Amino acid sequence: MPAFLLGGGEMGARIRAHDWSRTSLGPPEGWSAGLKTTLRAALTTRHPIFIFWGEEHLCLYNDAYSASLGPEKHPAILGMPARAAWAEIWSVIGPQIERVMAGGEATWHENQYLPIIRHGGLQEVYWTYSYGPIHDEAAPGGIGGVLVIVSETTAQVRAEREKAAEARHLLSLFDQAPGFLCVLRGPDHVFDLVNAAYRALIGGRDPTGLPVREALPEIEGQGYFELLDRVYRTGQAYVGRGQRVLVERSAGIPAEERFIDFIYQPIRDSDGAVVGILCEGSDVTERRRAEETNARLAAIVASTTDAIIAFAAEDGRILSWNKGAEALFGYAEAEALGGPAGLLVPPDQPDGDPTGVFRRALRGERVHEHETVRVAKSGERIPVTVTASRMHATDGRLIGVAAIFRDMRQRKAAEQRQALLAREVDHRAKNVLAVVQGLVQLTDAREPAAFKRAVAGRIAALARAHTLLAEDRWHGADLRTLLTGELAPFLGERRAELNGPPVALPPGATQPVAMAIHELATNALKYGALSAAAGRLAVSWRLAARADGVPLLRLRWAETGGPPVRGAPERRGFGSRVLDGTLRAQLGGQVSLMWETSGLICEVEVPLEPGTGAAAAGSTPPAL
Repeated sequence: MPAFLLGGGEMGARIRAHDWSRTSLGPPEGWSAGLKTTLRAALTTRHPIFIFWGEEHLCLYNDAYSASLGPEKHPAILGMPARAAWAEIWSVIGPQIERVMAGGEATWHENQYLPIIRHGGLQEVYWTYSYGPIHDEAAPGGIGGVLVIVSETTAQVRAEREKAAEARHLLSLFDQAPGFLCVLRGPDHVFDLVNAAYRALIGGRDPTGLPVREALPEIEGQGYFELLDRVYRTGQAYVGRGQRVLVERSAGIPAEERFIDFIYQPIRDSDGAVVGILCEGSDVTERRRAEETNARLAAIVASTTDAIIAFAAEDGRILSWNKGAEALFGYAEAEALGGPAGLLVPPDQPDGDPTGVFRRALRGERVHEHETVRVAKSGERIPVTVTASRMHATDGRLIGVAAIFRDMRQRKAAEQRQALLAREVDHRAKNVLAVVQGLVQLTDAREPAAFKRAVAGRIAALARAHTLLAEDRWHGADLRTLLTGELAPFLGERRAELNGPPVALPPGATQPVAMAIHELATNALKYGALSAAAGRLAVSWRLAARADGVPLLRLRWAETGGPPVRGAPERRGFGSRVLDGTLRAQLGGQVSLMWETSGLICEVEVPLEPGTGAAAAGSTPPAL
């Protein structure tokens, strides 16, 4: 046995056992020195080695190479011509072998894709190999064969491919991340990686490869460059919340205000030195604006006197209850939250549906200032208007109904007062017209001038009484003011004297009393004390009470110093009839006329009905 074939493991044994005499190589003893030396080296190394020899490129290989061959080729291709052994890849390796055999230089192929048949099929296989010449002086051209130093790199290629795919996947995830991301390298903060959200934040620009100061010049002076420098210098991360930034998002348009949450995280190498910064964050501008809007709305809801209540879409339970609702309906927020939509609806609701307004609004129907009644915690039925609309989440989902309840009690009361006032005006107008008609009918019309003066004076007295009532919103009139209006000229001359406590005449008594005082004053001016320069008038009054508790006004009209009085007149004049018709017949009072020699004395007693507010200030009416 030739010494160059000793050892070599399995393949050494197979080569020794092979019948080489049936090949163009012949018995091993006659092989060339170059082949023997090369084969000896192959059999004694653990690196995969393959040899193509001779014009047919007969195949020889070692144990290390056999591991890359499947049962289809190993050991069948030993001593086989290369074209037959490697038919599936001959179009690739054939020219490479022929080039080396023809005297060319050695070749180098890294991760060459050469699919071979093994383990039942054509498999994807990658190789890194070199084809080098084996010199043989006896061979044509001095090259007897090709030495193949080879490594199968299929696993490595696949691992690198998977790694590259994973890297692409990670880059895709990086780019598709909803928040903005960028990786800055070095002390100048050069953009290495930038995702789509970051590019969107800066208006679609791609700053990759540029220092941050060059890529985003509009950020200068806003503090962000200084923050990056500090993080790179100190290695301490920085977290910003809702920070304002002005960034150019469109060419030629002023920088736009945005608000961002972000973190500057230092990136360290294996020695712990800072080599870059990861910037990660979110554009929270819309959230910030929504929060500001919500805050404004919340302030409005909290401060308004209207009741604002929110109901859940799925079951109508109460979701929110403002201070206005607490004030209007009496339920504290804690009591109302979670309550049913029908919490405030009267049990006798005509339609029998306690959630009628809620359901209408939920269907999208217009509910605007719908007048209805709601029941407070106290049981009071409160007239309200309801304006309701649907509430939607930011994603468009229907989440409930918001309703504004406005207290209508004052408006309803005002409407009732207006209706009452209209009826009162109608009633009083008719009364005044009736009084005027009576005055005209009763006044002596035989002398037109006197008739005119009398009617004008009496209507003026009514007008003054009407004015006093109007000034006090028809609550009544002050007795002293009424007397002053009739006797003002004489009060200034100290010819008339008024003495009595404050008395508010009820509306129903004001005009009758005014007419009576006017008649007394007219009589005194024409015939009595006020018709003479030395005449004097004293008017006094006080409050008392009848046995049944009804308050009484007792007024005394006393004239002195006028023309002598010779007793009561022979016939009853218009003045007497007015006193009887107003004070006695209309008010249920009493009138006493005494024709003293010194002058007329008239004593009047008029009941002031309960509830009219007629009372002496600060005192209880004394009994006579």
